[in-house]
Amino acid sequence: MLRRYWLKAALTSAAAAAGLTACGFQIRRAPTFAFQSIFSPFPESSVLGIELRRSLESSGNVRVITDVRQMDQAQVILDVVTDRREKTVVGRNAAGQVREFQLRIRFAFKLRSRQGTELIPTTEILQQ
Repeated sequence: MLRRYWLKAALTSAAAAAGLTACGFQIRRAPTFAFQSIFSPFPESSVLGIELRRSLESSGNVRVITDVRQMDQAQVILDVVTDRREKTVVGRNAAGQVREFQLRIRFAFKLRSRQGTELIPTTEILQQ
Protein backbone atom coordinates (compact mmCIF):
# COMPACT_ATOMS: atom_id res chain seq x y z
CA MET A 1 0.00 0.00 0.00
CA LEU A 2 2.77 2.41 0.98
CA ARG A 3 4.81 1.39 -2.03
CA ARG A 4 1.87 2.09 -4.34
CA TYR A 5 1.48 5.58 -2.81
CA TRP A 6 5.14 6.44 -3.48
CA LEU A 7 4.89 5.08 -7.00
CA LYS A 8 1.85 7.29 -7.70
CA ALA A 9 3.61 10.32 -6.21
CA ALA A 10 6.73 9.70 -8.32
CA LEU A 11 4.70 9.26 -11.50
CA THR A 12 2.67 12.39 -10.80
CA SER A 13 5.76 14.54 -10.21
CA ALA A 14 7.45 13.09 -13.32
CA ALA A 15 4.36 13.92 -15.38
CA ALA A 16 4.32 17.48 -14.00
CA ALA A 17 8.01 17.94 -14.84
CA ALA A 18 7.45 16.57 -18.34
CA GLY A 19 4.48 18.89 -18.76
CA LEU A 20 6.56 21.94 -17.87
CA THR A 21 9.29 21.08 -20.35
CA ALA A 22 6.77 20.29 -23.08
CA CYS A 23 5.08 23.69 -22.80
CA GLY A 24 8.31 25.58 -23.54
CA PHE A 25 8.81 26.93 -20.02
CA GLN A 26 12.17 28.68 -19.59
CA ILE A 27 13.68 30.89 -16.94
CA ARG A 28 13.75 34.48 -18.18
CA ARG A 29 17.12 35.59 -19.53
CA ALA A 30 18.55 38.97 -20.43
CA PRO A 31 17.29 40.15 -23.84
CA THR A 32 19.58 40.02 -26.84
CA PHE A 33 19.70 43.10 -29.03
CA ALA A 34 20.65 43.45 -32.69
CA PHE A 35 23.23 46.10 -31.75
CA GLN A 36 26.17 46.30 -29.36
CA SER A 37 26.32 50.09 -28.89
CA ILE A 38 23.67 52.82 -28.76
CA PHE A 39 23.92 56.60 -28.51
CA SER A 40 21.45 57.98 -25.99
CA PRO A 41 21.16 61.80 -25.80
CA PHE A 42 19.49 61.90 -22.36
CA PRO A 43 20.84 64.48 -19.90
CA GLU A 44 22.47 63.11 -16.73
CA SER A 45 19.51 64.34 -14.64
CA SER A 46 16.84 62.50 -16.66
CA VAL A 47 15.20 59.77 -14.55
CA LEU A 48 14.01 57.96 -17.66
CA GLY A 49 17.47 58.19 -19.21
CA ILE A 50 19.10 56.73 -16.10
CA GLU A 51 16.66 53.80 -16.02
CA LEU A 52 17.04 53.10 -19.75
CA ARG A 53 20.84 53.24 -19.50
CA ARG A 54 20.83 50.93 -16.48
CA SER A 55 18.48 48.47 -18.15
CA LEU A 56 20.46 48.31 -21.40
CA GLU A 57 23.84 48.00 -19.70
CA SER A 58 22.59 45.29 -17.32
CA SER A 59 22.04 42.96 -20.28
CA GLY A 60 25.83 42.82 -20.57
CA ASN A 61 25.79 43.06 -24.37
CA VAL A 62 25.08 46.75 -24.97
CA ARG A 63 27.32 49.76 -24.42
CA VAL A 64 25.42 53.03 -23.95
CA ILE A 65 27.23 56.10 -25.27
CA THR A 66 26.14 59.47 -23.89
CA ASP A 67 29.01 61.69 -25.03
CA VAL A 68 28.27 63.48 -28.32
CA ARG A 69 31.96 63.34 -29.27
CA GLN A 70 31.78 59.52 -29.31
CA MET A 71 28.51 59.35 -31.25
CA ASP A 72 30.24 57.93 -34.34
CA GLN A 73 31.15 54.78 -32.34
CA ALA A 74 27.47 53.87 -31.82
CA GLN A 75 25.77 51.41 -34.13
CA VAL A 76 22.31 52.92 -33.52
CA ILE A 77 21.07 56.32 -32.36
CA LEU A 78 18.05 56.87 -30.14
CA ASP A 79 16.35 60.16 -31.06
CA VAL A 80 14.11 61.56 -28.31
CA VAL A 81 11.13 63.31 -29.90
CA THR A 82 9.20 64.10 -26.70
CA ASP A 83 10.02 63.66 -23.02
CA ARG A 84 7.29 65.45 -21.10
CA ARG A 85 5.72 65.26 -17.66
CA GLU A 86 2.09 66.30 -17.37
CA LYS A 87 -0.18 67.01 -14.43
CA THR A 88 -3.92 67.34 -15.04
CA VAL A 89 -6.83 67.88 -12.67
CA VAL A 90 -9.13 64.87 -12.55
CA GLY A 91 -11.43 65.62 -9.63
CA ARG A 92 -12.74 68.55 -7.62
CA ASN A 93 -14.79 68.72 -4.45
CA ALA A 94 -18.10 70.59 -4.05
CA ALA A 95 -16.24 73.84 -3.24
CA GLY A 96 -14.29 73.63 -6.48
CA GLN A 97 -10.97 72.76 -4.86
CA VAL A 98 -8.72 70.26 -6.59
CA ARG A 99 -9.13 66.84 -5.03
CA GLU A 100 -7.26 64.58 -7.44
CA PHE A 101 -4.50 64.90 -10.04
CA GLN A 102 -3.42 62.56 -12.80
CA LEU A 103 0.32 62.42 -13.45
CA ARG A 104 1.57 61.35 -16.87
CA ILE A 105 4.90 60.74 -18.53
CA ARG A 106 4.76 61.09 -22.30
CA PHE A 107 7.81 59.79 -24.14
CA ALA A 108 8.19 59.59 -27.92
CA PHE A 109 11.29 58.27 -29.65
CA LYS A 110 12.66 56.78 -32.84
CA LEU A 111 15.66 54.57 -33.47
CA ARG A 112 17.90 54.98 -36.48
CA SER A 113 21.18 53.62 -37.74
CA ARG A 114 24.29 55.77 -37.94
CA GLN A 115 23.65 56.17 -41.69
CA GLY A 116 20.15 57.53 -41.03
CA THR A 117 18.05 54.45 -41.85
CA GLU A 118 14.96 54.46 -39.63
CA LEU A 119 14.83 51.18 -37.66
CA ILE A 120 11.89 52.05 -35.39
CA PRO A 121 9.55 54.83 -36.55
CA THR A 122 8.37 57.49 -34.11
CA THR A 123 6.73 55.61 -31.23
CA GLU A 124 5.03 57.10 -28.17
CA ILE A 125 4.88 55.58 -24.70
CA LEU A 126 2.39 57.04 -22.22
CA GLN A 127 2.46 56.14 -18.54
CA GLN A 128 -0.19 57.53 -16.20
